[in-house]
Amino acid sequence: MKKRKLMSGNVAIDRISDLPDHIIIHHIFPYLDMKVIVQASILSNRWRYLWKSTPYLNFHLDQCPRSKKRIYKTRFSTFVDRVLSLRDCSDIHTFSLHCKEILETSRICTWLLVALRWNVENVFLDVDSSFNIGLPHNLFTLDNINRLKLRFWCSSGISKVILPTSICSNSMIKSLELKSVKLPKGNSDGELVFSFPLLGDLVIGSCIHSHLTTFTISAPLLESLELLHPFQAGFGPTNLHMCTPKLRSFIYRGPIYGNYSFENLSQLVSAEIDIWEKVLVVEKQVFDQCIANVLQGIYNVEKLTIPSGLVKAIAASPYMMALVPNVFRNLRYTKLIDWTGDLCIQTITTFLEKLPQIGTFVWSKSAKEEVEFYKQGTLIG
Repeated sequence: MKKRKLMSGNVAIDRISDLPDHIIIHHIFPYLDMKVIVQASILSNRWRYLWKSTPYLNFHLDQCPRSKKRIYKTRFSTFVDRVLSLRDCSDIHTFSLHCKEILETSRICTWLLVALRWNVENVFLDVDSSFNIGLPHNLFTLDNINRLKLRFWCSSGISKVILPTSICSNSMIKSLELKSVKLPKGNSDGELVFSFPLLGDLVIGSCIHSHLTTFTISAPLLESLELLHPFQAGFGPTNLHMCTPKLRSFIYRGPIYGNYSFENLSQLVSAEIDIWEKVLVVEKQVFDQCIANVLQGIYNVEKLTIPSGLVKAIAASPYMMALVPNVFRNLRYTKLIDWTGDLCIQTITTFLEKLPQIGTFVWSKSAKEEVEFYKQGTLIG
């Protein structure tokens, strides 16, 4: 990539070199991979050493060709080592590692320790966890960590990453995402409490919790919560308790828990509920009661997205249908997803008749095909 120069008479103007350092470092570098930043140092003499002071360290390794896998992985690990050892002593704002190949776990741990030493604020990991990664204890206890994303995937089966109990009471973290990890063991009664006084958004996906009897999320400032649990070994009938009075957006996709208890979701605006009724064998009465607890918990919701199977289950239960008018009194928008042929129009009509205040009903036959209705006395297409 050649340096561009604009000519003003006979004078060459180097516009790239004229860019202020703070523009380069804080408005350009955060969106670039570290390899690109180092390569960009040839564009301008002023840029030559800027990579050493950038607080945004993004490292990305795509899947390597099988014939060159070892070479590519070695080069990548060596590059990360050199960047961390040669940079200056300035603090690190973001350390991001995305790798689609299996790296040495000790190497990853060392990189994290270096980032923590320089007061890193945001840590994003997206790596293979076929081998247990001993995450540094202070990753979960330091007050300077604001955002933490731990996305693990395992090419050989279930993730082997086990979170320490120290994660449960971080007083400063504001954004947390956990995917494919085993939640801490909890107390002697199998009760685990996530207590985060400043947390604003939380994502928990594909995490093993079958060893727990009760999982409590206590976050007074939490506004967005996603619980995404594709079925896998390690799920059990754990009770879910939520104390999140500021919650505005709630997404739940996964198997039925042992029970649900939601405290005061009066500020909830949007919810997506997709509970899998066939993952665990439960009596119909137990299933209906669990769903009823969910419906009563999200009573203030204005926008609701639900699968056709759940609508069918609600419509078939006199107990749940009796709850619908009251718990959904503020509902204005409903989207039906995962449309199936055995869900007849009569079932939908029965459900919607309980909700005369709905202004918009969207029927999603597939990800690319939607049928939208507007209720004005009756449904029209």
